[in-house]
Amino acid sequence: MGCHPGARGALIPRASDRPTGGFTLLEVLLALALAALVLGTLLSSAGVQTLRIARIEPRYQALLTAGRVLEKAADQRFRGEESGSGQGLEWKLQTTSVPADPRLEQIRVEIQGMRPGTSVVLTAYRLRARHEDPGERPVESGLDL
Repeated sequence: MGCHPGARGALIPRASDRPTGGFTLLEVLLALALAALVLGTLLSSAGVQTLRIARIEPRYQALLTAGRVLEKAADQRFRGEESGSGQGLEWKLQTTSVPADPRLEQIRVEIQGMRPGTSVVLTAYRLRARHEDPGERPVESGLDL
C-alpha cells in the first residue's frame, strides 16, 4: 500500500489507494431519511383505511338486515306497515301501491343504526297477485298483458 508522508510525519493513505466500494455517511443518512418518509406515509395511509373500514362495517350490517327484511316481506306477500329492531338496528317496512300502475306494489325498508351514517333505505317493486273475479274468464294463453 502506497503511503506518503503527511504533516508531522504521519502516514496518510493516498486517494487512489482508498477502497472504491461502499457508501459515504451522507448517502446512508439520505437513504434512511427517504425510507422513514416512505414508511411514515404508508403507515398513515394504513391508519386512514382502517378507520374507513371501521365506518363501513355498521353500514354493511344495516344493508344485510334491510335485505333480509325485504326478502321476508316479499316471500310473505306482506302489505301495510311494520317495524322492529334487532342487532342495534331499528327497521321500518312499508308496502304501498304505485299510483302510476296499480298492478305494482312498492316495498320500502328503512334501517336506522345507532351510529351516524348507518341508515339504509332499500326499495323494491313487485307485481300484485291477481285475484280473479267470479265473472271474469280465465285467460287461455299463459300470459296476461
